[in-house]
Formats: sequence, C-alpha cells, structure tokens
Amino acid sequence: MLGSKVVTYSMPEQKPNCCGLLKVLSRSGVLPILSALDDAPLRFSQLMFKASLNPGILYRHLKSLIELGIVEKDGDYYEITEKGRLVFGIVNELLSIHINQARGGRLTPLEFFY
Repeated sequence: MLGSKVVTYSMPEQKPNCCGLLKVLSRSGVLPILSALDDAPLRFSQLMFKASLNPGILYRHLKSLIELGIVEKDGDYYEITEKGRLVFGIVNELLSIHINQARGGRLTPLEFFY
C-alpha cells in the first residue's frame, strides 16, 4: 500500500453550559433562593416565603438549579450543593466588587436584590 494513513476522529469534549448557568443566575429571584438555602435546607413552602416568590416561578427556578447541580432535593427539602455554595460565593464576590464601585459600598450584594 502506498502511504496509507489511518485517520481517527474523536468526539469533541462536551463543554459545560456556562451561558446557561449565567442565564439562570441572572434571573430575578434566583439569588434570594440560594441565600435562603445557604442558611439551611427548606421545604418548598418555606422557601417560597423566604424568597418572596410565587409557586410557579419558584418551581421553574428550582428545576433549573437542580439541572445545573446547584440545588438538590432530598425528600421534602431543597438544599444547596457544594457546587452551589461555591457558585453562590463567587457571585457574591462579583456583586460586592460591582456594588462597591457603583454605590460606594453602601449595600451588601443581597440587599441590592431585595
């Protein structure tokens, strides 16, 4: 055989959906959910009250957060995962930087959203 060459192709590695993560985190009501769950696991009704969200919106947000591995459901309780705590901490740091420059440091990141 004249110069036969075997060419192999590999499937491209699946990249995490970073845009999806940022899109979910930017939705109104998501950060209050993460803040409430950062304190302790909560039932749906408790979370609805603490985050001040109606049931339909809370359900959609929780579904997205669970799909991203940021929140998990254990029985009747929702809780933030280790990944969720890490993401929430990073978001708070970013918001602190932004708020300190934009507002002269008068608000904490979570106060900015309430």
